[in-house]
Parts: sequence; C-alpha cells; structure tokens
Amino acid sequence: YKSMPVVSMALGAVLLASFVLVDAHTPIWLLAIAMGLMGASMGLQFQVLMVAIQAAAPPQDIGAATGVVTQARTIGAALGLAINGAVMGFALTLQDKSLPADALAQIGSLTDLDPAMVATLDAATRETVLAGYAAGFHALFLFVSAIYVVETVLALMLKDIEIPKRA
Repeated sequence: YKSMPVVSMALGAVLLASFVLVDAHTPIWLLAIAMGLMGASMGLQFQVLMVAIQAAAPPQDIGAATGVVTQARTIGAALGLAINGAVMGFALTLQDKSLPADALAQIGSLTDLDPAMVATLDAATRETVLAGYAAGFHALFLFVSAIYVVETVLALMLKDIEIPKRA
C-alpha cells in the first residue's frame, strides 16, 4: 500500500506549488482539472492509511483504532484550517503594503475584500487589487506544498507491507 500515499503526497506537493501560477486570468477549466487532481491526490491516501491502521490493530481493537484516527483527522483539520487562515491573513496583510495608496483607500485591506467590493473598482484598480490578492495565496500554497513534501518523505519511510485480508 505504500505507493499510494507516496504518490498522493508527491502529486499534492506539485499541484499546490503549481497553484502559485494561478492568477485572475487562469481559465476555470484549468482550475477545475487541478482541483480534481488534488481531490484524487487526497483520496489516494485517506482510505488506504485508514485500512493500513485497521490492519495493524488487533481484531478486538479495530473499532478503537478507527475512532482514534477519525478523531485525529478532525483535530488535524481544525488546526490545519486555523493555521492556513493565519498564514493567509498574514500574507494578505503583507500584500497590502505593495498596493498603491489609492487602491488601498478604496478597499481598506485585502483581508476585507469581497466580490461586491471588487465589482465597484475601476478596471485598472481591480487588476492591481486582484493581483495582490492572488499573490497573498502564493504564500499559503507554498506553505502547504512544503508540508506535503515533508509528508512525502514520511510516506517514503513507511514499511511496504501487504495489508492482510481478514474474514
């Protein structure tokens, strides 16, 4: 089973790093393909690792092992979301400093940006603001891509064993 988490994490790292190339003019179809591949990347490892953990547990503890993994995923998702939000907020705040004063005066801050606000901007200011907003995501994508690289290395350290079949 080892190959699936390794491929999953490596693919995820590459995809997340490639999201740095996304800007306001990236075609939606290309984003849909990349996000679909990202979903496949995650799917390659979620269930495989759950089954591997269940197979490693004694039969009488499979339910407990499943519960612990599920709870760890829930806590990890909450912490990950909070950390990603902090990274994103920090990156957008840094991007505020690169915006022209007149654009910043119109929006207040990139952290407050919403579609209605963007719709009120003239074309040139909209381009500048959206470029700054997209650049704020770059730090987040690179941060998470680096985590995926670490996860790829950790997945490479897994023993490649066959998951036993139980009746």
